[in-house]
Amino acid sequence: MKYFQATVQIFLIILTLIIPFYRGNGVKSFNSLAMPPMMGNESLSWKFVPQGINIYAIYSSEPAPMGIADYGIGPNGPYILTTNSWKGVVYLNSVNVNTSEVTFQLNVNLYYTYNDHSYDLFVQNVAVLNVTNKTLFFVDNIWNSTALYANVTGVIGNGRIYSCNSCTTTFYAYLAWNYPGSPEIISFPTTFQLKVDVTTNSQGEPVICFYYNDGYGWIKYDTVTVINAPGASNVHFMVNGYEYTGVGNYFDAELVMAGPPGGHTAYVYSANVGLQLFYWNGHNYQEIKNAYDFGSDTAEKLYNAYVYSAYFTYTGELLSVIISGSGTLGQLWNQNSVEVVQVNSPVYSGYAKIYNFSIPFSDSYMIQGFNFTGGEFIQTLVPTMQYSILVYSSPNGTLEDEGYAPPEYGYVVVNAESFSITPSQYNISLSRSESTTLTLNIIGEGPVY
Repeated sequence: MKYFQATVQIFLIILTLIIPFYRGNGVKSFNSLAMPPMMGNESLSWKFVPQGINIYAIYSSEPAPMGIADYGIGPNGPYILTTNSWKGVVYLNSVNVNTSEVTFQLNVNLYYTYNDHSYDLFVQNVAVLNVTNKTLFFVDNIWNSTALYANVTGVIGNGRIYSCNSCTTTFYAYLAWNYPGSPEIISFPTTFQLKVDVTTNSQGEPVICFYYNDGYGWIKYDTVTVINAPGASNVHFMVNGYEYTGVGNYFDAELVMAGPPGGHTAYVYSANVGLQLFYWNGHNYQEIKNAYDFGSDTAEKLYNAYVYSAYFTYTGELLSVIISGSGTLGQLWNQNSVEVVQVNSPVYSGYAKIYNFSIPFSDSYMIQGFNFTGGEFIQTLVPTMQYSILVYSSPNGTLEDEGYAPPEYGYVVVNAESFSITPSQYNISLSRSESTTLTLNIIGEGPVY
């Protein structure tokens, strides 16, 4: 897939992948399962900050987990974002590090209230890549971030609760082994996706679902129920720029490349990795509007990683790109430097495509679309491109509506319409040398040339 960035030289992306270290009986060692959270300042536990958290309180320079993150801090100050689903996309093209493994972590915070108390579970969906053997596999972790040194208890899934001696707490983990695509020997370039969902069951208990997709479709490999919180309320993944968690770190959401499990650091000799982070906005998966190039909630880190923002030239979708080099921690983009396109459609639930207006309609079949519901969809895009919008009844359905979005910073609303041409007359009879005027009423979206 092609993408570029205007101010930084573009590199072709070509990567290498990861295999786990196993004991003779096939059971993972502790370090192969644990991705411990980074503990913050105890004085910040559940601290509310009206003007916004300090995102550099834990990591202010490398080494740090590098990639893309939403801290709930935008150009207009802090905000809160809640959702029931996060999705990360990893474009693996090349990687060369000083460790045998690297991790790609989708890290989010599950917030809920129970018996008038607030709880926070640090939820991790992780791809582990053995750089030597080019094997990819997936593992999940759940940690209790409600308070310092809090244990994970009362959770049931495919995995089990482990003891973490180095961090004096317990945590939940499960390794997806002998699943389609996990483990998987890969070649480069390759793309895979991570996803986490949360809902509640009939008892009102939070239920967390873990998925991956590395070419075999979406594989749900673990479903974890929090059985000690029946009747829980306000159950959602939360990004909160006003408040710190119970362990003094962040209510952020992050998709990061980091060192091996167990809190280790990897030095990047060379790499080219693209990352995208999406949340379910109630209608479709939308990329985050305020993006930073580093995470903070995990202890695994990278050193000598340079991160910059880029976009796909055929869709305008934004991404974070990791290469080797001396980097700084900072912002990739914010809601004032991107174009947020909201499309209203007569189609209630369907399939849509948004792409570069310069691409002819005859080539639009090559553009990957997305599902939406509720009669609208919203996308975060680069603001310097004209966009064609096509709305279908389903991925293989008929074209129902179309639209056009101009290049513009900020929020743009488009009302998709059905394209039609209606003549003022349908039957015309002319004798030799006679002429008449025919008016065509054209309904559509886009520039007229």
